[in-house]
Amino acid sequence: MKKVSIVMPAYNEELSIRKTIKEIKQSIKNIKKYKFEIVVSNNNSTDKTEEIAKKEGARVVFEKRKGYGHAYKKGLSEVKGDIIITSDADSTY
Repeated sequence: MKKVSIVMPAYNEELSIRKTIKEIKQSIKNIKKYKFEIVVSNNNSTDKTEEIAKKEGARVVFEKRKGYGHAYKKGLSEVKGDIIITSDADSTY
């Protein structure tokens, strides 16, 4: 069975990350053809982004270098999926 990795960079997204992860889980819950993983690339957040993401079942990787590109590179280097989907932690896309 193929695995799908959903990668999202996050920097201080404690107000939106729970909603985003729940929306993703709702969207994929009935898809039985693939296994899924949600990977949050924590971009040096100073709030509860990491704690909330883990509580919601995401795998969190840490990127200390600031910047969206660095966060994506780290997240993409850590995925285990055959298929990769990118997302944003604040539900904008």
